[in-house]
Amino acid sequence: MKYLNARIYLFIALAAIGALPVMWLGVSQASRIDELARRRMDESARTHARAVQRELEQLIETKIREVELLAGHIEDPAKLPVEKQQQMLHRYRTRAGGFSFMYVADKAGVSLVTDPPVGADGRPNAGTDYSDRDYYRELVRTKRTAVSRVQEGRRSGVPNLQIAAPVLARDGSVAGFVEGSVSLSLVRDVVERVADEAENYELVVIDAQRRLLADTRVDAKSVLSDVTQTELFAPAGAPSVRTAPDEAGVSMTGVAAGVRVQGGDWTVVTYQPREDVLAHAADARRQTLLVTVVALFIALLLAGLLSQWLAVRLNDIVAALDRFGRGDFSGSVRPPRIWEPREVRSLLTSVSSMAERLDKHTEKLEALVADRTTELEASNERLLTLVNALEKAGDAIEITDSNGEIIYTNPAFERLTGYSAPEARGRTPSQLLRSDKNPAGFYEKMEEVVRGGEVWQGVCFGKRKDGSPFDQDLTVWPVRDRDGVLTHFVAVRRDVTEKRLAEEALRVSERMASVGTLAAGVAHEINNPLTYVVSNVAVVEDLLSQPPNSLSAEDRDEAIEALRDASVGAARVRDIVASLKTLSRADEEAVGPLDVEAVLESSIKIAMNEVKHRASLSRDYDSVPFVHGNEAKLGQVFLNLIVNAAQAIGDGHARENTIRLATSTDAEGRAVVEISDSGCGIPPEVLPNIFDPFYTTKPIGVGTGLGLSICHGIVRGMGGSITAESEVGKGTTFRVAMPAAAKEPRQRVDSKICRRENADRRLRILIIDDDRVSAKTLARRLRAHEVKVTGNGRDGLLAIEKDTFDIIFCDVMMPDMTGVDVHDKLGEHHPELLARVVFVTGGAFTARTQKFLSTVANPCLQKPFSQGGLEAAIDLVMRGRAA
Repeated sequence: MKYLNARIYLFIALAAIGALPVMWLGVSQASRIDELARRRMDESARTHARAVQRELEQLIETKIREVELLAGHIEDPAKLPVEKQQQMLHRYRTRAGGFSFMYVADKAGVSLVTDPPVGADGRPNAGTDYSDRDYYRELVRTKRTAVSRVQEGRRSGVPNLQIAAPVLARDGSVAGFVEGSVSLSLVRDVVERVADEAENYELVVIDAQRRLLADTRVDAKSVLSDVTQTELFAPAGAPSVRTAPDEAGVSMTGVAAGVRVQGGDWTVVTYQPREDVLAHAADARRQTLLVTVVALFIALLLAGLLSQWLAVRLNDIVAALDRFGRGDFSGSVRPPRIWEPREVRSLLTSVSSMAERLDKHTEKLEALVADRTTELEASNERLLTLVNALEKAGDAIEITDSNGEIIYTNPAFERLTGYSAPEARGRTPSQLLRSDKNPAGFYEKMEEVVRGGEVWQGVCFGKRKDGSPFDQDLTVWPVRDRDGVLTHFVAVRRDVTEKRLAEEALRVSERMASVGTLAAGVAHEINNPLTYVVSNVAVVEDLLSQPPNSLSAEDRDEAIEALRDASVGAARVRDIVASLKTLSRADEEAVGPLDVEAVLESSIKIAMNEVKHRASLSRDYDSVPFVHGNEAKLGQVFLNLIVNAAQAIGDGHARENTIRLATSTDAEGRAVVEISDSGCGIPPEVLPNIFDPFYTTKPIGVGTGLGLSICHGIVRGMGGSITAESEVGKGTTFRVAMPAAAKEPRQRVDSKICRRENADRRLRILIIDDDRVSAKTLARRLRAHEVKVTGNGRDGLLAIEKDTFDIIFCDVMMPDMTGVDVHDKLGEHHPELLARVVFVTGGAFTARTQKFLSTVANPCLQKPFSQGGLEAAIDLVMRGRAA
């Protein structure tokens, strides 16, 4: 009887405990189901919007790649036969599908071939000018594929999306482009395909101008109609749920998702009437309440059943569950009694079995966690090592995303460039470090190489945050994911400024060493003509010191002949000094068009004393183009090769040996210089190593092993090549090939040309020279004119303020105020006098004056100059004034 009462009490307690939560949960669940139904419908709309978004983005991207692929097969539209282009265009359009119209145009935007070739009006489509189209202007500006907004075709009148891919010439310029008009039927197909899967939903696609592109409604407006006034169709970025009225004012609930299209972002709107959404939610709420009633009845029934045995087994089950909660699965529930229901016995058996399985599963999980923990520790250790290596690296390292924007820099990057990691993040390396010293198109070519999947490596110029320049050894490579999609770029930079300066100093040192080696011979070459210059001047002085009227005709002729011989000797000294000056220049960065033959002759004059005692010199010059480079560096190359040729021949057999110098132009239009000797030759095992640094076969103290290595570096730096061919016992030939310069050098005053057009005119001439003897000598040579001499630039400028002069001779190198300063002052106050200035120089010794003389348009006389050169300069100025 007590057990019965306990069961009744237990039943009542279980019924109360079970019924009240079920009723509360039912009501709460009904409310949650209502909200969940709404969310599910919103999520369904969002899913369909995303589906259209993904398919449209993939569709447009596919069409862009198809047009780019076709453009990649065309090198120059203007040169490709029209028939061949027509066939290729038709075949490609047919195979690709989805293009309502395609054409190939020249760089001016005029179509050359089209498909279809004939329009709806029966006229040919070719010859149409598309240069006013937005995609044409974007393509010309960026040299990349451009996508227009949706617009009607010029000839077809059909709305479509126009994609244009450039056809690039070898120099990187736009040679033409390929256009494909994507039919809006493709967009409509995508929308309808997703709409078939979306029950009770309508789908609409709108472009950036709020124009209708596709609509699944039966009563939809026409394509490209304006829906600006419809709030429901407002553009959106990320998919977002909105409730707004449609054109008819009916409240709709939908999702707007942005579609990224190169020609302007689109918007996909998936929606249905708000009443339908609320109706679905109400149905779900009613169903939940019904389920709650059923659950309440079941709870009462179960309470009655459980009351029969729960009082007896409750303690055992609670104890077992308590052990399970503590993670102890070793114990089991006490076995059921024979009189207990089968269900109870099964439950108790299942609990015991579950305990055993959980115990085994726990052991496996613990072992798996231990293994994974070990793997994660090892992985973390490797990542930590990698991060430490990047942070401690001496070279600057940056990582960018696929758009080239920096996402990581190591501390060495800040030390090299001055930009901290926060300053660099989000900006591109070219924005931070771009230097104008790099050639035009340098960064574009490097990006083209890297985006093509290759590694770019080379030395280039950079600019730090404070504006200071630096030389860098740069390596850039792309990073792709498992699918082969380019995701990142990695760049490693090393500051090689000091290394470059050291190499330049080494080249200058080697060049000076060459001059030092030949110093005795050069002195001999200068002393010989200088001897008879001095002797002949002494003879003339002796003859002219005789009493007046005592100079016979023979003495006068002898004096004239002596002066002529002295002039010849002085000219020889001048040529040798000019050659030495060319070779010893320190303006390593001065480059320009060079006359290869002139540089070669200067090197011959310096090395002639080394050559003439060993071999005879022969010249076989052919016409060659000017080359672009540095005169001093190229002279060093030729001098080194000529001296090496001479040293390969022993002394005392000059008539039996020959050194041949030849110039020619190869098939590529390059200037080629060959220096051959009949010496001992180079063994085959030595020949591959002759251009290696510090490699020499000469005795210690005779060669450094740097000469040919420096020559190789100079020629390669100028874009040329140097090779050698040799046969032991027969001689060696070095061949230097240099690319032709883009333009020839500016013409200077030719001292061999003497014009006499102004010989009878008396001119007012100003001489500005700090060397009193030089100024006096020049004034004496200009004695036929009215000459004024000043000793410095300031006095010269004062004289110009007070008087008028036809010609101004100005020395370049003067203390206090140089000729460059005088030129600048004249440009400020008397620009009309700049064309009257003739610069006179015995040599430019600063980078400023060297750059000035290489760019100024005024005539320049190199000391010592002839009377013919002087008169030619006067004539050049006067003819310029007359013009």
